Amino acid sequence: MRTSSILLAFVSVFALVGCVSGSESTPVVTETPTASPTPDAKELVSTALDETAATSYRFEMEMLMEGIPQAPPITMLMDGAVDEVARLMSLRTDATEIMGDLGRYDMLLSDELVYLRGGPFGTLADTEWVSADAAVLSQYGGDPFASQNPAQQLELMSRAGDLAEAGRDVVRGVPATRWNGTVDLANGTPEERQRVESAIADLGATLDDVSTYDTSVWIDDDGYIRRLTIRYSIAAPGFGPGISIDYTLTYEMFEFGAPITFTLPADEDVTDVTFQIALALGQG
Repeated sequence: MRTSSILLAFVSVFALVGCVSGSESTPVVTETPTASPTPDAKELVSTALDETAATSYRFEMEMLMEGIPQAPPITMLMDGAVDEVARLMSLRTDATEIMGDLGRYDMLLSDELVYLRGGPFGTLADTEWVSADAAVLSQYGGDPFASQNPAQQLELMSRAGDLAEAGRDVVRGVPATRWNGTVDLANGTPEERQRVESAIADLGATLDDVSTYDTSVWIDDDGYIRRLTIRYSIAAPGFGPGISIDYTLTYEMFEFGAPITFTLPADEDVTDVTFQIALALGQG
């Protein structure tokens, strides 16, 4: 088993803030100068979160890492679907720019189990799928289901963010209002700070590196969250003095309320590898 590949896959998938940016949809920007903080901005985000968390939707994510000397930007792509009520999620990852052929794998997540297929996980057993106990994995980076869901980030924004309206864009053909802000982790809960700390540890960073970070959220006229971005930089002394790596994550959501079918693998097609993955993560 290639422990480093397993760790990188889980860091990529379970990080609340990861190495990521821009999606294929380019908004029509009608940007206005950032206004003063709006008194009810946090309430608006909180209400939008409630609307989004009461339905199903599809999503696409793109992670972008820039600034590595003599290297082009590195991207990682994900797409999938979420049923918030049933607490089920599907996720397909393409991290081939980072991990080669091992960077392409599928996941199905529930509150109880994480199913994995392909990529580094395909080397762990002869069955098509492997599985791991979500409660065990949560000890190494938070709730696997929630960490792929923007809900936790939006909850943090609604409490610890300084939000201001920043104009109107069009996201995937839908008009939406953009809200820019800065999140201060000092105002987050101990659990939120721990989750972020675990997520960035394998990037060689601490909470001091990302104590505050920039974020934007786009909310449509029906109250749904259409796009979320997170942007931060981390010093990378291993590449030379004064070098820092820029990370951006963009998460887009669409097809709200559309019927989604999740097909869990049959028992005979699954091998439980909780111990192997937990061991690899623990050694990381």
